[in-house]
Amino acid sequence: MITKIEVNGFKSLSEFSLKLNTGLNILVGPNGSGKTNIVLFFEFLSQLTSNQIGHAVSAVGGAGSIFKKIGLNDYEKDIDFKIYGSKLLSSKKAIAYEYDSKITTSFEKDTIIYSYQRIKLRTASKFWDDPESKIYKRQKWDLDIITKQDDGKLVIEILELN
Repeated sequence: MITKIEVNGFKSLSEFSLKLNTGLNILVGPNGSGKTNIVLFFEFLSQLTSNQIGHAVSAVGGAGSIFKKIGLNDYEKDIDFKIYGSKLLSSKKAIAYEYDSKITTSFEKDTIIYSYQRIKLRTASKFWDDPESKIYKRQKWDLDIITKQDDGKLVIEILELN
């Protein structure tokens, strides 16, 4: 289950953070406050899990409809997001994860790439529902891997492997 998201550069979501609770979560707010953009972001995440990045972007309306507009004909070139989550595997075993990503576009070259990705995983004895808790932040990761583009070349770094 996703327990928290942080998003920047996706439509109107700038420095946006949303903590999710187990059970039902309800988005409430006035018209134009970004509720639909939050739902669209989750649709985009769903598309990313089963499609290549270009197809996922197309499925939610194309780059011009998801990258934040910053001028008459200008858009942010990056969408940054971080997903926190946990999954209970059994009554005494769980897994916690953090996925951090930056998607970069070049509207001139008509390209979209992952310019940065980081995945962190760890086993736990309980479901971690609050990534902001001090105990959560002190836990060590079992796996921590970064991939990034460096001068057009893919670089993979393994920061932790236990």
